[in-house]
Amino acid sequence: MLRQFLDQHGADLPTSVSEDAHQRLRSRETASTITEQRAQAAVDGLEELGVDHPAWEVLSSLAAAQQEMRSYSSLYADTQFGDVGKSALRRRLKRLRDADLIETPTRNGDSHARVTPIGHVALEKHPDVTVTTDVSASSGSPSSSAEWSIEHTGQAESHDSSTSSSAVSDPRNSHNSTVLSQRAHEGGDSPSSDAESSGSDDSLQGSHTSSSALSTQYLSLTDHHATAAAASTGQFALLERSLPESAVHRDHRESRFSYDADREEVVVSVDYSSSIALTAVRLCSALLSDKAFSQVLTPERLAGHPDGMSLDGLVVSNPYVLRDAACLGWLRDVDATGSGLCNRLEQARRDLLAMTDDLHDEDGVDGAVASELLRMAHGLMGVALRLYDLLEIDVVRELQFPNGAPVDESDRCDLRTFLAVASSVGSRYGAYSGYRVLHESRPEKREQLLSEPNVDPMDPEGTLLGSWVLTGEGVADLEETLSYSSADLELQDDSENFAPFVLTGSVVDGNCRRAVAEAVTRILSFKDGLRPERQAISVLAGLSSDIVAAADAVAALGGEDEPREMDLQDVQYGLSQLSWRRILPEMGETVVSKVVAALLDAQERVSKAELADLAGCAAKSLSEPPNERRFAELESAGLLDRDDQGCGKATMWRLSLPFRTERHDGEPLPRMLVGQKTTATGGEWHLSNAVSEVLLTSADEYGVEYGFEFGGAVARAAFWGPPPIERDIGPLTRQYPPVEPVVSLLAVLLDQEGRLGGDDSSSVEFGVYPDPAQATLSAAVG
Repeated sequence: MLRQFLDQHGADLPTSVSEDAHQRLRSRETASTITEQRAQAAVDGLEELGVDHPAWEVLSSLAAAQQEMRSYSSLYADTQFGDVGKSALRRRLKRLRDADLIETPTRNGDSHARVTPIGHVALEKHPDVTVTTDVSASSGSPSSSAEWSIEHTGQAESHDSSTSSSAVSDPRNSHNSTVLSQRAHEGGDSPSSDAESSGSDDSLQGSHTSSSALSTQYLSLTDHHATAAAASTGQFALLERSLPESAVHRDHRESRFSYDADREEVVVSVDYSSSIALTAVRLCSALLSDKAFSQVLTPERLAGHPDGMSLDGLVVSNPYVLRDAACLGWLRDVDATGSGLCNRLEQARRDLLAMTDDLHDEDGVDGAVASELLRMAHGLMGVALRLYDLLEIDVVRELQFPNGAPVDESDRCDLRTFLAVASSVGSRYGAYSGYRVLHESRPEKREQLLSEPNVDPMDPEGTLLGSWVLTGEGVADLEETLSYSSADLELQDDSENFAPFVLTGSVVDGNCRRAVAEAVTRILSFKDGLRPERQAISVLAGLSSDIVAAADAVAALGGEDEPREMDLQDVQYGLSQLSWRRILPEMGETVVSKVVAALLDAQERVSKAELADLAGCAAKSLSEPPNERRFAELESAGLLDRDDQGCGKATMWRLSLPFRTERHDGEPLPRMLVGQKTTATGGEWHLSNAVSEVLLTSADEYGVEYGFEFGGAVARAAFWGPPPIERDIGPLTRQYPPVEPVVSLLAVLLDQEGRLGGDDSSSVEFGVYPDPAQATLSAAVG
């Protein structure tokens, strides 16, 4: 911003002012690290504004907001600035923007003000400002928080105090308590649907000592879009990620909600409980939170009219079809209106929460109450999901595992069964409830259906509504468990109103490059002038720990007045904002992550001693065999450059990413990157060739020892079998697991993850296909 101002108006400034500004700019550009540049920019901001400028009050208000961003309209309406006119408030915001302390993206036609990383540092350096920020955001990065779907900054919601509303907490830890894990073999999609439970040993956390209402927080911009990008409709995304300490220690009764009106997309996030009934209740409370009713499920929207006195806003509005085909519970003939349905669903949520008061007795968890609670939650959850579908709104449901994914086989089966039942209840074929047609075991419920659906044998695919994202450490190990989900649901193919059709989903990697590219594209839509670019996305996805870290890195970037593609200097700057824990954790070595993070922050070559100091580790640790092995692999891939200056001189380290002074000036690029040419053939790299060159170079030039017969295994992967573009690297990584991190990194950098071997996803299928003879007859008649 300062350089741009000087370029445009420098000639019009007094000499003393111009020289001072240029000196400040030089001090930023000559700083040896991005951290120093940011600190210098913060000092400049303090000097430009002065510590007593009223704009600091505005910046403090933004930093104290739940997600560190507020719309201009909410600032204008804030009583804190009641004695300040709009024009004066706009001038204060402009001063903050000119000092690079805030950015002002436009969202839903309204300008927003958001604290930048420089703004955070400036607040830390201000002698008279103390800001208490919200710690509930799950990303763990100050620059990642951005409230974007709301016009206020309320911390939490409370239910109507006149109605009993119970805490939804994990059962207390007790050596004497009996613990229960519900195995729901049945579910329902109306108030009287059923689910079974059975007991098993289970370690439960939390406390049921509070009777306060369940709270719902807003998700940050990056958390919303990273989560939504991880999975498409019908998918179960496994988002392997280390959640921050704040997620481990927060109140697990809390749920998270966000709504993107432009995309017609809702994301809800809750903490998993090994008491499955509580997990289900938390999801219900998020899907039907006060925030949902005030922003999305409004009577006016359901009615398609301000009076809220019909259901014409739904894709299907006939109450009989909604109740007896779609199985939309809590819908009554007497007042089948938007207002009536909203009121009953709000009451149903309160009733569900009140039931949790009875979940625990002196012996621990009451199994009968837990079973009934789970049954009711499945039904209410299914109605909520179907209602969003009738409004043509996509829903993403995230389960976070703050303490890691379940490892006990019975716990994993309970989770799988819960997801299977919830997915079936939240499905449809045409207007018909998928669960009621395929899996409902109660005759009286099946009889209530209008009829069996008329399934087209040539198109028997139903629809799984929404998507699931499972987030935390160890979730990648759940793929095989989830692939057997259909075994938990029994087809009722001999029952009344049954019809054969299938519901097809898939289990996918939530951190794959495709998902990261989608998340980056979403975040950049909030950055004026910046567009995604293929090489930049590959480096971002390769070096960041997960999709949320990549989104946070992009969120730290500013906008541009002139449209351009994101470049690798942007990537380096964005990644430099992340903790070292979020850089290359797959390499398995703390020192490697710290060193690469320090090199991302550096703006010049550094010696080994300087690098160790920047990284906060001992210089000798860089040469320890496990670390040297990884550095050798990174260097062989052309991502790391270690320049040996000769005898008696220090080796200088850097990444093959451009410093700010090298931008657009023959900037260095990683040698093995999508779009880069090989030196051997002039064509683009194939993964098998890149892997063989990196591993053999590491072994030959850097003395890395991979094991007996390693050379033959690499040769088979690189030179035998089909053409290079079709070769499967899977056998090599299975035979030599230690090479998997660098192989996976190369696959992302080259945008060739499909060459890692195996399918990109595992299929999950519920239901049954029509009789082939019927399909053949239908085709002949057609």
